[in-house]
Amino acid sequence: MSWTTLRNRTRRTAGGPRLNLNPLEQRDTPAGGVVTATVVGGSLTLAGDNNANGNYVRILEQGIGIFDIQGQNGTQVKLGTGSPTTSLTVSGVTLDIKGNFFDGPDRFSHTGLFGTPLRDMILSMGKGADTVDLSSGFLDVRNVTVSQGVGDAGNDATTINNPLGNNGGVRGAVSIRNGEGNDTVTLAAKVAGSVTVTNAKGNDTTLIQGASYIGGSVTVLNTTGPVGNDTRVQGTAQISKNLSVTNGDQESINQILGACTVGGSVTIKNGNAFGGTTQNNVNNAVIGGTFVATGTGGQIWTNIDGTRVGKTVTILSGPGNAIDTLTNSTVGGSYISTKGAGNDSLSVQNTTIYGNLALNFGASSSGNTVNIDGLTAVGTTSVITTAGEDRVFIDTSRFIGAVTVNTGAAVDVVEIGQSSGANTFFYGNLTVAAGTGVDQLRVGVNSDIRVSGNTLYSGILNETLTDDFGPFSNIYLGLRKVA
Repeated sequence: MSWTTLRNRTRRTAGGPRLNLNPLEQRDTPAGGVVTATVVGGSLTLAGDNNANGNYVRILEQGIGIFDIQGQNGTQVKLGTGSPTTSLTVSGVTLDIKGNFFDGPDRFSHTGLFGTPLRDMILSMGKGADTVDLSSGFLDVRNVTVSQGVGDAGNDATTINNPLGNNGGVRGAVSIRNGEGNDTVTLAAKVAGSVTVTNAKGNDTTLIQGASYIGGSVTVLNTTGPVGNDTRVQGTAQISKNLSVTNGDQESINQILGACTVGGSVTIKNGNAFGGTTQNNVNNAVIGGTFVATGTGGQIWTNIDGTRVGKTVTILSGPGNAIDTLTNSTVGGSYISTKGAGNDSLSVQNTTIYGNLALNFGASSSGNTVNIDGLTAVGTTSVITTAGEDRVFIDTSRFIGAVTVNTGAAVDVVEIGQSSGANTFFYGNLTVAAGTGVDQLRVGVNSDIRVSGNTLYSGILNETLTDDFGPFSNIYLGLRKVA
């Protein structure tokens, strides 16, 4: 064939029908490498080989002290200096299971079938997006320690679950340390001791789920992340002692949800959200001790609903627009809320407080708002605001101790008994003090109030004092303006 003929044929082919290429189905990158197993003195040790694609190994219990070690997704396993294979069986494992997988996206899973009572499970996963899965079958181990790569930006996941209910679990403590990255820890198991989760920089999630029973305390330590962290105790989870959550300077979500119980105290320490929003939500829970939530700045929302707190509730918020709600709850001690500068609001509804109610607000550009409705307060009640056009509304409540409302400077409004609901009772003294400004005091317009002690008010330039001549027509007996 001449060169001219070949060239012409090539041109005709190039001008013919075009080929269409369909994209291949997306598949996970296979793991690889070899994991070496050794059994010495009753302890099983697994060592990865630093493979760039990671090592994936599964431990399957076949009898007491007998385990299949299976390489998954391209990983092979070998015993000591033996030849690599896809699966091997070891026996005499009665103490520890240890794993050191070095760098790479590694995965370790454990399936218990017979409940070998192990001593410790110690897993060092190295750098990479690693997964530890202890959620299948029977788990009976003293302590679990998981270390995801320090200084690593991989998105790691650790799951500890005991699907066989009250059988087995962790007889001692759980300690999980994550590196940087968006890490997730899920716990739904029995742990006789304490649980500690330490997260480095990242948007991390810690879940204590309904099947959990923690005999000790739970401590979650989060450092500053790009966006925020999410810590949740939910369902029927039980923590016998204390729950402590510490967040860095970012938005965070802290939730205690469902019919969960914390036998001791709850402490939530938030950093500065820098204009963002941090949420503390407690719904339908039981807390045996104190509840403390703090934040150094930003919008902080603290919602407590349908909850019993055995001792005092303390909420401390730095500068920012804070929102607190306390509804349908019982507080065995005092409720103390202190706010920094900002336009804050607080609502207490259908709640009993056996200690004192102390609300303190900082300066505000447009005013703070307090709404009290359906409250029974056994101790004293004080509402103190500073500069700003503040609003205080009190309805359908019972105050056993003395009540003091001090609204500070600017044009403030205090309304008592304005709704058409049930009456409001003050069994001690009622004192309303306003600073400079054309302030307003409105009392008993749509419902009656009854004051057993003295009623004193000062700094009020515009009063609306109305008695509807209902069953407590003498409610203003002793009412006097002192300034």
